[in-house]
This record gives sequence, structure tokens and C-alpha cells, in this order.
Amino acid sequence: MISTYLQVDVSQGMRNDEKIRFPGEADQLPDQEAGDIYVILKQMEHVTFTRKRNDLFMTKNVSLTEALCGCQFVVDFLDGKSLLMTVPPGEVIRPGKTT
Repeated sequence: MISTYLQVDVSQGMRNDEKIRFPGEADQLPDQEAGDIYVILKQMEHVTFTRKRNDLFMTKNVSLTEALCGCQFVVDFLDGKSLLMTVPPGEVIRPGKTT
């Protein structure tokens, strides 16, 4: 038996249950063409982000004081980058507001 390793490249925006095809990579029987291997992606739940189509959303709880007087917080993204989010004083945050 020969072992083969396949590298699966998962691009940003790929969807749950999306199939990646590796043509001719399955076991081959004598006098038959090798079949294809399919990798089916399964999206896992994340503690911070939820996905809606190609967008990631997060919910952040802020106190009334932070909502009225302004605040800052850091968002850590999946690729390791961080973004400092700033709500300026006097700009009132309303429930459901997106930035």
C-alpha cells in the first residue's frame, strides 16, 4: 500500500459543505481508471464570530456608560490580525448598529 498526502487549500469565503475535488487520486484497480477524491468542508462554530454568506459578524456587549461616553476595544481576527475599534464620545451606540 502506498500512502499519498493531499494538500487541501481552503480559500476565504468557501462555504459549508463545499466540495474540493482531487481528480484521479483515489485507489486504482487493475485495468480501471483511478477515481476522484472529494473533501467536503464542514464549518465549525466560533466563539466570537458568526458567518452570514461572505461576512463575519460579532456581538459586543458595552455598558451604558461606554455607549454614551465612548470606548475602545480590540477585535482579534481569525488570521491573527487585531483591530482597535473606537466609539467616539457623544456618538450613541444603538442596539443592532453595525460599523
